[in-house]
Amino acid sequence: MQSSERQKQRMKERRHELEAKGVCVNCGKRPALSEQKYCKSCSKHRKERARVRLLAIRQAVLDRYGNACACCGESNPGFLTIDHKNNDGWKERKPNGKNFTSSEMICRKLVHGPKRDDIQILCYNCNCAKQRLGSCPHHPSVPAPRRVRGARRKDV
Repeated sequence: MQSSERQKQRMKERRHELEAKGVCVNCGKRPALSEQKYCKSCSKHRKERARVRLLAIRQAVLDRYGNACACCGESNPGFLTIDHKNNDGWKERKPNGKNFTSSEMICRKLVHGPKRDDIQILCYNCNCAKQRLGSCPHHPSVPAPRRVRGARRKDV
């Protein structure tokens, strides 16, 4: 066994021991919250790191696909969303029929994979209008392909 594999195995065993004792598997000092593996402090830090990581990967997607709405030009990152031009994002979010793909995983594919033509950046208003009205009010002559609500999706 290589040293890195042994180290991973030891860490795994340590986590199991701490979990059995009812203490935080991260710091091993404070009691874990009920039905959880981490104490309140470690849980808070983990959530903050995850939030920062998601914001960074989302910003990388915006940088790659344009930092402005393709329809109206809005550039505030808080308003921007990632849009599938053909309204088929559900295929990517639920690829195998039972497990949802996280936003972070989709963003990682968009950053590290080849640049895709079926993705665009829209502000939240334009994205909602495209979904609900069929096209954005800024460009009413360009209807977006729509799926009838309630219609059954074909397995892909």
